[in-house]
Amino acid sequence: MMTRIILHGGYTSVWDGAGADHALFQKLIHAAEQTDGKVLISFLAYETPADWPFIDQLLATFHDLNPAIRVTIAGRDDFAELLPQHHVLFLQGGNSRGHHQALQTFTKEDLLHGKYLLAGSSSGATMLRKYGYSNS
Repeated sequence: MMTRIILHGGYTSVWDGAGADHALFQKLIHAAEQTDGKVLISFLAYETPADWPFIDQLLATFHDLNPAIRVTIAGRDDFAELLPQHHVLFLQGGNSRGHHQALQTFTKEDLLHGKYLLAGSSSGATMLRKYGYSNS
């Protein structure tokens, strides 16, 4: 399977314009429709779920566009367990240092293995670049 990668620049502030950016979400949904109907969205740039921004808006946007898609939200505690169970991964943005720290134990191969689509927004996109977080 060839992995497609989307690097999204992000927004000027939290969720500013994201709800109207249906093209990005539709690409994630289309990839999920082509595979197992699931999308894994990670918030690795944040230490705890209490710090995750705009979860309700994010889930509502996916539901509005396609209620059949199952969206799973992953944090630092469960990312490693959930990663192999999904063919579509979306790395949300946030604190680049926090993102870097959370991904240090993963190789590029770990992220790419079995993925149909790998997308990142803001610091999530930076982490997907070659040597963004590791030397692998």
